[in-house]
Parts: sequence; structure tokens; C-alpha cells
Amino acid sequence: MPVFLPLVKTLWFYKGSRDIVPPRSLLSLTFPNPRSPLPDFPFTSVSQLRIDYLDIPRFLLQIPWNFRDFFPTLRSLALEGPKGSHREIIYFIGLFQHLQDLKLVNKWVNNSAGDPTLIPSFIPPLQGLLTARNTPEGLWKDLIEFFGGLRFRHMDLFQVDEMQLLLKACAKTLESVVLHPSDLQSEQLPLNGTQVLTNDRIAWVAFQDFDLSRNESLRTLKFPASPPPVGRLGSNVSRTISFLKYVLSTITSPSFSRVVVLYEDHDFPDTESWSLGRPPFHHELSQAGRAGQAAGHSWQFEVLREVQKVRPFQLVLCVNVWGCVGEYPVQMLEEAVAKEKAKGTFSNGSADPFVVYNPRRTRYAF
Repeated sequence: MPVFLPLVKTLWFYKGSRDIVPPRSLLSLTFPNPRSPLPDFPFTSVSQLRIDYLDIPRFLLQIPWNFRDFFPTLRSLALEGPKGSHREIIYFIGLFQHLQDLKLVNKWVNNSAGDPTLIPSFIPPLQGLLTARNTPEGLWKDLIEFFGGLRFRHMDLFQVDEMQLLLKACAKTLESVVLHPSDLQSEQLPLNGTQVLTNDRIAWVAFQDFDLSRNESLRTLKFPASPPPVGRLGSNVSRTISFLKYVLSTITSPSFSRVVVLYEDHDFPDTESWSLGRPPFHHELSQAGRAGQAAGHSWQFEVLREVQKVRPFQLVLCVNVWGCVGEYPVQMLEEAVAKEKAKGTFSNGSADPFVVYNPRRTRYAF
């Protein structure tokens, strides 16, 4: 196996079941104690690295040595549930001088600034995709101040306390952004701003947090196709329409032209079973399944019909799945699109909706 390691492009240090991996950190399994180095494997071509539950302070002194092989080649870094102060996380990110993409999810509750003498080796370019999920207040402010700004061209943001700060930081570079109407915060957004309880914490939330008026290079607005919770259809449709209308009304970029609805594996029945090693079913959907699919498409197009009144845009439905896709769910999506075209809702020139499947040209094709 080691003979193939120089060819590895993507590496994932993952957390397994609780029976196998100690709950403190994945690296506590890889490193029996903080003085033990990473096995001397020749990882010389890794461009994408994901680490789950990295305990940075526990291995701080060993990190530069353990990750030295990744410094010149790494372009994409994902940290899921990292533990450490703001400065320790910034220090780790700054080890990779050519880093383009950054994903940060569910930082553990340590919001201190950290040791001010801890200085990373580089200020990486960070010009690709930023994915942020459930990140705490203060982290992005510290990172922006330390790196002297950000230059991300694409963002995917969910429950980020400093969302407006990130959007402003990339005012000149941001080309596409994924926003989540199903975000627990944005789902409760009022028109002016109020205090709401979300995930056992109090947060001040307002539509103004999603202001895109400063993003002068914005081309594409994206949002997931996830349906609203059962029993709350009416309120969710109204809330989502209000949210997206506000976001669209703030866009002043002359290059903006496209809205993309993202369909992932879980948006189609039976497809997520593929990830468990079981191929999805390819038989026709049951009556209840077809009714559920039809209701979902009806909800999505109701939202889009209202939103397009704010400004014209080209509508793209992006089906992005990694396993087999059942024939009939995709067929129903195509039928729904055909019906909308027949209605002429999006018939103003190039604004006719169309479907693309599994775009592979680049990570940011749509």
C-alpha cells in the first residue's frame, strides 16, 4: 500500500464509531500521545485534506512536523468540529501556503482569541470556496484581521454569526453564494430584526445580515431544494419568499444573472441508500411517493414564481448526485420543468429554466 501513497490526492482523517475511536479526538487514535509523530508516509501529492475533530492544542508542538508533507501541495482544507482557540485555528490554516478552499464546521466551544504570540508561517491566498457551518462569533473577525482580508470567490454559509462580515470582506471577489432558507436563523427572520431562540442560544438576526449590495462581482445566487417541514408548508413558503425577495432586492452587481436550485442525493427517494452500499431502486414511485415529489416541485416553483418578480434571472436546476439516480424521480423533475415552461412563467428570453446533471467541469460550475 505505501507504494501508492505518493499518488493520493484526497485524504480524510475521519471519526469512526464510538466503539472504535475515542470521543476526544480522531488524532488521539492516530497519535497514542502528543509526542508521537504522524507515521512517516510519503503523502507528497495531497491536494484535499479533511480532518474530523482535530484537537489543535493537544498536538500544537507536533503539528508543523506531522503535516509538513502537505504544506506545498494542499489546496483544500476541511476541519469538522476542530478544537482550539481562534488563534490556534488560524495558525493551523496558515501552515498551508497555497490553500484555496476552506471548510469549517461546528467549532468546539472555545471562543477565546488565544496566544497572541502564535504566528502562522503563511497568509494563504484563500481565493476559492469558503464553506462555513455553525461557526461562532469572533472567529471570522480574528481571521480577517490576521490575514488582512479575504478573497473568496464562492461561499456556502449556514448559521454563521458573522455572515455580513464575511460578505463585506469579499465584496470585490465574491461571484456565487449559497444561502439556506431552511437555516434555523433565516427561517425566523423578521423584516426588521428581533431576538430569537435558536439551538439553545440567543442570536440577533435581521434581513440586513444577508445584504449583497456591496458584492460587485456577484453572478449567481444558489439555494438548496430541500422541502419545508411537514405541517408548516404555508408559513415556510411565505417566509422563504420574503427571505429570497429581500436578498435579490439587495443585489446591485451588473454581472448578476442566475439563480441555481441545488438538488442533492437526499432530494430524491432511495438515492441516499447508495451511500450505504445498496443500489437505489429503479422502479416506479408509489402513488404517495409521486404525490410527495409533485408537492415538493410545486412548492419550489411557487417560491421561484414570486421571487422572479423582483428581477429577471436565468433559472438552473442542478441535480448533483454521486450514486445512481432513480429514473422516475428525475423524470418527475423534468416534467415539472416542462409544465413551468408551458405556463410561460420564465419565458422572457434566456430565462427559461433548464436542468443540468452532475456538473464536473469545476467544483464551482454551478
